[in-house]
Formats: sequence, C-alpha cells, structure tokens
Amino acid sequence: MKIAPTEEGLYGDHLLRHWSILQDNPELLKVMRQVVTVNDPVRIDAGKASRLRNMGLVKYTGNDVLPLCDLYRLYFRDRLRVQ
Repeated sequence: MKIAPTEEGLYGDHLLRHWSILQDNPELLKVMRQVVTVNDPVRIDAGKASRLRNMGLVKYTGNDVLPLCDLYRLYFRDRLRVQ
C-alpha cells in the first residue's frame, strides 16, 4: 500500500494518464485540488463534476463529490502538493 498511490506502484501508468489529462485542463485540475484537499464531500461546478465522474475520478454524494477511491485522493494530494 505504501507505493500503490505512486507511479512506481501497480497502478502507476493509470494514475499518470489521469494526471496528464488534468494537467492539460487547468480548470479540471483546479477542481480536483478542491476535491482531494478535504476528506468530506465537496460541491463543485456540476459540469466539471460530471467530467471528473466520466473520467472515473470522483463519485457523487448527493450533489457533492468525493474521490472515487483513497488511491486517487492520496496520489493527487501528493501530485498537487496538498497537505
């Protein structure tokens, strides 16, 4: 589990693909930062939430979103340098 949320881990290529897509879209990157910064569901723009969900990065909780899994939360927190 220690290396799972890294590019060295089993899902490294998968994570890196998502990271690359987010880097190419600063608006999505900004809202993904909001999502991984907190541990509770967060309300973001509905269109961007839908795009992140379609990428498989978030899940809905009512009208709010959470990372789909802790792997994404940990990986993107590290990549975005979120404490």
